[in-house]
Amino acid sequence: MVSPVQIVPSPKPGDVPEAPSGSINEAFHRAVLAEARVGSRVALLGECAGLPLRLQQAGCTVLSIDPRELMALPAHGAASSPARESLNTFRPDVMVLAENWAEMGEPEKFLRELATVNPHADLAIPFYNTASATLLMASLTGAALPRSLTEEQLTRWLTASGFKVRQRQVLEPARLKGVLARDAEKALRNLFHQLNPHSVDHQVLYWGRLAHQSDETPSRELVPGLLSIVMRNHSRDRLKFLDHAIFALSCQDHQPLEIVIVSQCQEVQVVAELKALLEKYRPLGGFSYQVVHEPSDTDIRARLINRGVATARGQYLAFLDDDDVIYPQHYDQLIKALKAGSAAWAMGRIRRAFFDNGPRGELFCRYKDEMGRDDTFNLGLLIHDNYITCHSYVMDRHRLGNFQISFAEEMSLHEDYSFLLRLCALFRPVFTPGVPSCEYRMRDDGSNSILHGSASEAARREKQRNWAISSVLKDATKRNLQMLLTEQEFQDELGRYHQQGQQAAAETVRQQLLNDTQGPLRFRVINKANAVLKKRSARIHGTLKKVLKCMV
Repeated sequence: MVSPVQIVPSPKPGDVPEAPSGSINEAFHRAVLAEARVGSRVALLGECAGLPLRLQQAGCTVLSIDPRELMALPAHGAASSPARESLNTFRPDVMVLAENWAEMGEPEKFLRELATVNPHADLAIPFYNTASATLLMASLTGAALPRSLTEEQLTRWLTASGFKVRQRQVLEPARLKGVLARDAEKALRNLFHQLNPHSVDHQVLYWGRLAHQSDETPSRELVPGLLSIVMRNHSRDRLKFLDHAIFALSCQDHQPLEIVIVSQCQEVQVVAELKALLEKYRPLGGFSYQVVHEPSDTDIRARLINRGVATARGQYLAFLDDDDVIYPQHYDQLIKALKAGSAAWAMGRIRRAFFDNGPRGELFCRYKDEMGRDDTFNLGLLIHDNYITCHSYVMDRHRLGNFQISFAEEMSLHEDYSFLLRLCALFRPVFTPGVPSCEYRMRDDGSNSILHGSASEAARREKQRNWAISSVLKDATKRNLQMLLTEQEFQDELGRYHQQGQQAAAETVRQQLLNDTQGPLRFRVINKANAVLKKRSARIHGTLKKVLKCMV
């Protein structure tokens, strides 16, 4: 029934009255009251117990409408239904959907209908998140579930109706409900969160508004087959390294290719210089590119990666630091391995290259060796320490689903390792054997982030301090990580620890034998020297004996 409610002045402008006893969702009410100002015209679409009175007390005019009447066919000869006419006449500033709006038979059609009412009204859309840990665990036990929506599904409906989401609020976080043993619930919740960060949000509120042509956001659909390579640049001094890396990318066998460079250099001319460098090799490589400028005077390497990931358009995603290079077959081999199987990411062998600086600053390679000679991916070895560089692998973003591809921005080091630990906890890679297909370059001038080369003592101490801080954060990531392990991986890990224990025991026995044999021999040599000295020079022997007695 259509029933406008009269204005009741608020006792104090901006004051939010308390919820009535038994309010079904205090967070939802407060979110709506915070949005509705004194004098706002608010249309409530459905039963919102207690909310009409609170809006009146806040100084709003309220119109309550049954959404089924809004969707009803108009009477014979009428242009629209009475509910629709009332809503058009009311011209609301805010339209609020009831919590159970998704239980309607055609929720998508309902949203399209609302888009034609008032193009300037904000739309409040509460819903239960299908991906919440609470609902996922309840579904495992067969419990009754409320009607829920995935955020992707709702966003598609809103976009199709002409709305864009301008704000997202969490009304109720996911909680352990005790439907399973607490330890099991905690482990599952951790896994859900690692797979989809929004699984911690049980009930969510979207604020939508009709999108005008000027503020429509471009589509974020991934381009099938496109490989996006995210690179980070820290200063103009490193453009000489970047030149080598982009040349290597221009020689890649895989096509199509997109290069995304994110620079934190504070000089504005760096954008033009980066584009000139990319244009220099684009005729050779045929790649597309994007340059993102994120100026900063502090090390924001993790944020640079995250900006690049948000910008990248490709189904396939790779990282490349500006001072490393990859060989022509690298990405082609990895993507072929992904297409041939079902893994979400693929990795290849890595070669280390050690460079010296010449008298004029030129680089020349002294020697190369291979990192990680195993023929398979070794989870236990990775958990123990990182042996996978960030440019040695490619990810298929379609197969990762809602897994959060991001580096921890609070970390200036170990940020790539922490991401790898999260990735490996849920997804195992396909390993491509054969010769190394990428190169990790280390220079003798200390300009790498690792502790290598002849940096000044002050710079070396600063690196050691930064590595120590990042190690604490990295270890915290390890402690809180929930791993999915097969029985074979568990056995392999036990075998590795058993082998390490045997090696440590063997070393202890060797040291003991060495001490047992060297100890008596040492004493015999000392006794012999003492006897010879006493016989040949009694005076010196006596003096030395007195001195030693005083020292003891």
